[in-house]
Amino acid sequence: MKNLIISVILLFLADLLYANGGPVFDNKLGSTGNLTFVKKAALQLVKEDLKIKVDGEKAHFQVRYTFQNIGVDTKIQFAFPMETEMFGWSCWGEKEPECQANRAKEIKNFLEKEKVFGYKISKNGKDLKWSKKSETKTIKDSEEDEEKISEWFISEIEFKKFEKAEIYISYTIESGRELGFYSCSAMPRMNLRHIHYNFYPASFFGTGTVGDLSVTVDLTELKKDNGKPDETRGLEFIEQSPGFLKFEGKNVDFKKVREFLVWYSIEEKDRSEYIKAKRLLPTQFRIVSPEIAPENVKKMFDFDPDTCFAPGKENEISFYFDKKSLPGYSAILLKTSKNDRFKVTGEMKCDHVSSKDVSFDYIPGKVRKWDNCAYAAKVLEKSDCKFPTECAYDLIDPGDYDPTNVKECRMKIKVEPAGRTKNAPCISEIFIMPKELF
Repeated sequence: MKNLIISVILLFLADLLYANGGPVFDNKLGSTGNLTFVKKAALQLVKEDLKIKVDGEKAHFQVRYTFQNIGVDTKIQFAFPMETEMFGWSCWGEKEPECQANRAKEIKNFLEKEKVFGYKISKNGKDLKWSKKSETKTIKDSEEDEEKISEWFISEIEFKKFEKAEIYISYTIESGRELGFYSCSAMPRMNLRHIHYNFYPASFFGTGTVGDLSVTVDLTELKKDNGKPDETRGLEFIEQSPGFLKFEGKNVDFKKVREFLVWYSIEEKDRSEYIKAKRLLPTQFRIVSPEIAPENVKKMFDFDPDTCFAPGKENEISFYFDKKSLPGYSAILLKTSKNDRFKVTGEMKCDHVSSKDVSFDYIPGKVRKWDNCAYAAKVLEKSDCKFPTECAYDLIDPGDYDPTNVKECRMKIKVEPAGRTKNAPCISEIFIMPKELF
């Protein structure tokens, strides 16, 4: 009997996709591959028990299969698919060799990045060896070519005649997410995180059904990150307790029940960690004036809403950025008394790029409009908002400038009292995101 390769052709997603195995025939395994589904009637999937536990940005998977071999002795290559990714390029305005080099670099970086952690596979309690394979295919399009990259873990497994065997797989991944910056805000927009699991490839086993299917998704750890479940699709989950989802089904047809998705939010944690990791710090630019002691500079860039610095009589701070660290959007977090009015002015100039002046007055309890961006002004105290996602005022949007044509940027921030207020607000935090992100 010819050896069969169990793998998968994944549905396209622009993010991570994890799935059951499905039998294909491939006589070029290890090269570019030529994956084609074939029917494997002698191996029936009797039971599948899938458990997913979410811990913040991580999702821990445990899947336990029960297979019944109703045929002769069989040795197969069992491949558990893990991921697919689409890379799309348009070379408009870019030289073709440079474009192709960038494409190759992105694919190489993607393949080398560790995306699956702690993968293990066993049969009847005995650990199996595995190797990782990948395949890259170019998909032609009228506007731009796309590279589809598939990866899977492969183990050799023997099934004796009429043997009933349990295959157990466990691994950890980072759940999918998207983020984007948008006009007038230094705070990135964090979409819901999601987990996507595809059943369809297993429809090529036996009758294409599974006698017993059990899926549990444990989201209870989200509460420690102020997160929450949002939506599910594909399976009719029952919430057995807050954050604990369960599905049980009999004789499930994988041609009809192809996949499920679970969305959840940890936006506050995601956004805080992203800003903290990416923001520009004083080691990457220079404060031109006034002279500020290092301990006071630290107060404005320590990611602590309880520390702050008052600039002094001029109420103005000037910054210089060189080509290595050009600024993008910025925001400011201020501390002030509840009834104080104040004015904030921002200015940025990047070489030949026109200066961007931003000015707004804070009037307690009023909704202000500035640069066509509406925002609700609020008192910036720790008890009133979540740091930093709800506490910061958007300050400067430098516009769409080309960083390759800019050698330096200069920025000024001025905070001063308004109305009858005598004291300027204290600067608790300044967020400056790098231009390269946009």
